Amino acid sequence: MKKSCCLLITMIFISLISAQRNTHFNKPLYSNSAKHPTAVNALGISLPIIWNNSAATFYRLVTRQAPNGKAVSYGLNINYSKTIQRNYYGTIGVGYFKQIFNITRPFNYINPTDLGFSTKSYNYKNIHLFAGIGNIVNISKEFYLNFGLLFNLFYSYQQEYLIPSNLPTQIITSSMELGKMINGSIGVEKFITKKISTGFNILIPIYVNWYDDEVFVKYDYSNDTQQIARNKLSLGSSLSLKYNF
Repeated sequence: MKKSCCLLITMIFISLISAQRNTHFNKPLYSNSAKHPTAVNALGISLPIIWNNSAATFYRLVTRQAPNGKAVSYGLNINYSKTIQRNYYGTIGVGYFKQIFNITRPFNYINPTDLGFSTKSYNYKNIHLFAGIGNIVNISKEFYLNFGLLFNLFYSYQQEYLIPSNLPTQIITSSMELGKMINGSIGVEKFITKKISTGFNILIPIYVNWYDDEVFVKYDYSNDTQQIARNKLSLGSSLSLKYNF
């Protein structure tokens, strides 16, 4: 699956480059109107916010435990969109994303005299890479519907583990692959000037896979006790601002 996601991102990137060079596909990302000029390329920033209800696994003696928790994660990214054909476009981007889990579970607190600690919550600061495809539908001279499918990869560079005591938060700075996510989106976009547009999208994670973190206690009863979390339900939104040129 990792190879498939990377291959898909590469294919979308190649499609964007091809669209740039091929005048046949050099059609506007947004339909022209009397008020706004044709926009072929768009460089934007967006603020995604995703609520999650997640669970984890550990064992108390031989009894399986599945604590869950709800949290809100957020980020900031920059992206580039380019028409591929007619109203269909490709997008690629990079950004920062802080993934948060409010789950209580045993973990290896780095202190040899303090054993048996559990997290109160834990979070990961990530480099966020993504690519996707979308469709723009003109509904008026100023408003557009935006449908999209986005493939996301998360690479953590800092991990924080909070414990319910007066001991300090455990902070680890290491590189690790956190996981991947596929989001569906639907939203509305509006031009506020001839070149600048703003938008609001509903994000629906349809596939989420978080990898393992060795800081969590490993049990021999099952192979998922070090998995960061299992997604039960997620829903989000994003605000965007684009410069069209």
